[in-house]
Amino acid sequence: MVGLEAVGCAFFRAARDAGATSFVLSAREVASAATLQAEAMRRAGAAGGPFTFATLVVSSGASGLDTEAFEASPLAVQMAAEGVLAAPELQGDGPDDPVNATEVVVVERQDVTTIDPRFLYRAVPVAPLDAPEVLAADFAASPGARSIAATKRGAAAAVAAYLGDAPSKKRLAAKLADFALLLALAKVLTKRDFAAACDAVAAARADAAAGVAIPAKLKAAVDAALALAQD
Repeated sequence: MVGLEAVGCAFFRAARDAGATSFVLSAREVASAATLQAEAMRRAGAAGGPFTFATLVVSSGASGLDTEAFEASPLAVQMAAEGVLAAPELQGDGPDDPVNATEVVVVERQDVTTIDPRFLYRAVPVAPLDAPEVLAADFAASPGARSIAATKRGAAAAVAAYLGDAPSKKRLAAKLADFALLLALAKVLTKRDFAAACDAVAAARADAAAGVAIPAKLKAAVDAALALAQD
């Protein structure tokens, strides 16, 4: 809605398995990644643009977060695109569960309907991207931001604390491109007003020099939503 395309997906785990030097994707994760990658390839092909899609596994480690990147194999993507891969919710999530196919496929010159997940993905290198941030997420670190997952009133209170009870158009425009803030506003605005906010951010991305333009109706909708925090 804000003019962005999905470029990957992420799976979160409590910690890496003891003694493991690399993450191993489950059948459900492989099916999910392959399905999302096939959809992203279809959209990229229709748009005629470059394509990349990474699957990240993130877990807590002794020195912070452990992260590893993968991509679905061509076979997995082809199976997903042709509807031969069983839906993710029908796949097992255990360490020894195979990936289930809805039809016979050829893997390692054998006709099978179950496949070792390790045949269907491969590790890819990850490096820092020297590019400006597309969307900030400063709101996520602000006081009360975690309350957005609770109630509409909690989301309104967190946004009001971040923006001010009745933020000026200038302040709202400066902060609206914050992705975490948009997620909070999704809880307190109507679908029409939230779509207007996303349209304003998308327009700014198309013309960075123009900045984010805040329509008067959107400003009024935000003010009305933030009034919930004062009731």
